Amino acid sequence: MRPETKPTNNQIMKSKLSTWRNLAILTVLFVTPASLRADAITDWNAITVQATVTGARPGPTGVFDIATVHAAMYDAVQAIEKRFEPYFVSIPGASGSSAAAVAKAAHDVLVNRFPSQTAALDTAYAQYLSTNGLSATDHRVSGHCVS
Repeated sequence: MRPETKPTNNQIMKSKLSTWRNLAILTVLFVTPASLRADAITDWNAITVQATVTGARPGPTGVFDIATVHAAMYDAVQAIEKRFEPYFVSIPGASGSSAAAVAKAAHDVLVNRFPSQTAALDTAYAQYLSTNGLSATDHRVSGHCVS
């Protein structure tokens, strides 16, 4: 018979981190606006998870960071589509591309939460817009371009 071994602190931390990642993934699945193509949300979710891991804030704080980005993306879409109530903030006069609004909202929240990653996040934002045929002027708030 093999003697019972206790898990190491490293194994416990990996298990806890895995649990929080799974919770974050489930959260993403439940808060994604159904009317928007999943590409913008899933693309920015991947960027958000990477920024959270790179920012050394996994676990409960990392899940909060991810949830904050998703709330901002949801409100950006709802400001344009006006199908549901906003979660946190009402954005009057919003119009244009929901995908561009999602990218801008996610980028801005991430830069606020991880200022040391601003250059990398700016690059990810520019690449996302370029790859998807969007520009920073593809969404508007109160008749003014959001940039």
